[in-house]
Amino acid sequence: GNYEICAGLPIKNLRPLLLPTDPDAASKVVARLVHLAKYHTSAAIDNPRSPLTDKLAVSLMQQPGWQLGDPYNLIPFEDPSQIELPVGSVAFLKIVNNSRHILHIAVLDLEPVWAISTIGIQGQSTDFYPMDPGTEQIIPLQFSLPPDAKHYSRVAETLKVFAAIGPTSFSWLELPILDNPIISRGSHRDNERGNTRSAQAQASQDPLNRLLQAIDAESPPRRAAIVITDPNQDWTTQQVQFTLVQ
Repeated sequence: GNYEICAGLPIKNLRPLLLPTDPDAASKVVARLVHLAKYHTSAAIDNPRSPLTDKLAVSLMQQPGWQLGDPYNLIPFEDPSQIELPVGSVAFLKIVNNSRHILHIAVLDLEPVWAISTIGIQGQSTDFYPMDPGTEQIIPLQFSLPPDAKHYSRVAETLKVFAAIGPTSFSWLELPILDNPIISRGSHRDNERGNTRSAQAQASQDPLNRLLQAIDAESPPRRAAIVITDPNQDWTTQQVQFTLVQ
């Protein structure tokens, strides 16, 4: 009795349900398709042949009983490929720069509500955080679910970490919650993000910046433009996935 969007099987957690009797249902389905295409395109970005790939270490860690102000004594999860976190629990994203370069780091949270948001590092809300060679960052994170949490008993979430040698803005990939309008950031970037960061992004017209801008454009990019595998490109990405459970 409602529309389904499928990728083999119906995609879960598309809320609220869209009914054929809704006069705006067709346009809402199209808007959801555009939104989901951008979300999955961002999730698919990868550069496995980059020389930086083995130099960026990303992991999700735990510290039972940790409270704000406690020193870190982190331990890995028993099976890092099958992490399950109760809603409201705290986990720690650990990022290590093992390269000989300063890496400009950005962390994106691919949320269960089909939103993509930027996670600040050291309390900063800038487009990227510069990490010196041989240093690490630990980000404590507490995870929650949407207000209608009864529909989200088990949901997947992904933390995607980007690292680039040059200044790069990854805010092009941000998305609102599903069914909220997607606003193209290209024409309003100076006002929304600040003239300095906008100038940095415009000045660095390398393939990565062009890719990110293409994803944010009104027309979805061709599939061939989604993944860059040139080993000479000075950027990489790593991600960790986990399941939130009620």
